[in-house]
Amino acid sequence: MPRKRNAVNRNLPQGMYYNKKGQTFYLRQATGGDVNLGKEQSEAIQKYYVLVENTLNSSTSVADMIHRYMLEVSPYRAETTHKTNVGRAKKLLDAFGDFDIAELKTRDIQSYLYYRRNTPIDANRTVALLRSMYGAAVRWGVIEHNENPAQNLQFHPENVSDRLVLMSELNAFKEFCPDWMKTYIDLKVCTGLRQSDMLRLSSENWKDKVGLFVQTSKTQYKTCFRAGKEFSALVENILDKANERGGREPHGKCHFFPNQNGRPYTPDGFRTMWYKSMQKALKSGKLKQSFKERDIRAMAATNCANLEDARRLMGHSSATTTLRSYRKGYEDVMPNIKIDPKLL
Repeated sequence: MPRKRNAVNRNLPQGMYYNKKGQTFYLRQATGGDVNLGKEQSEAIQKYYVLVENTLNSSTSVADMIHRYMLEVSPYRAETTHKTNVGRAKKLLDAFGDFDIAELKTRDIQSYLYYRRNTPIDANRTVALLRSMYGAAVRWGVIEHNENPAQNLQFHPENVSDRLVLMSELNAFKEFCPDWMKTYIDLKVCTGLRQSDMLRLSSENWKDKVGLFVQTSKTQYKTCFRAGKEFSALVENILDKANERGGREPHGKCHFFPNQNGRPYTPDGFRTMWYKSMQKALKSGKLKQSFKERDIRAMAATNCANLEDARRLMGHSSATTTLRSYRKGYEDVMPNIKIDPKLL
């Protein structure tokens, strides 16, 4: 293992360092003087990769691979995915940043998984991110496919929650929600959309007498929720309430669920409002057990008539994910009553 860099520089790409006195990042050069990369780390790293022409080789550190992935790949994932990637990338830098990219072995990663056995889900997701990074390194030509140490790992088992929210619980909770959140919940039950996609909805998604057009941010799955009497009335009610809250922008676009500033709720802002309503409902005694906003997505999938309808509503390419994580309870199956003549 190479000699460790000091704490200030250990998570920076190879050859890049931070001058604490001048509060500036530099690229170290053998001749011609070091290159000033600026004072902002994100901009400095971008300049770094431009200067070194984004080249990586077998002696590159894992930290270099992580930084390049976070610059070139992660920002183009869904917003929430990128946000969680940032936190997990820091954990990977702390754990493996000092390794050369070809030096890290499968046993090292497996040991990390075992070390974090008390937080199995986050450990699995963090190592899955590392596996994605090594996959990118293969595509970049840095290593060969058979040199990827993040393959053939044994992840922690994950128990999928069997919590199924009932309409009686949802109605009890809605008594303590602001009006806009009540309509949010009604629309979520109808569509099963993820929170990030729900918060982005606006009048631009709605075509009167046609339907609600949505391209999901995570999978880019395109869905048109067809207009009907009840569904259209719900959407029109949402838009009316949004207009009252000042959710319309100057050029006419109206956000479905605007905050007091007329802008869509951020994920953090929404979580705060959800938590406040949930605490009120629990303290009242009318709601006995809390549930999460994403549980409504599973509720919507379970409410579908069959697995294929649920898969399409969830926007999954495969029904495996739908069945494993979103369809709760028992699947309805017609028993064999009549025997086919060929079996007689």
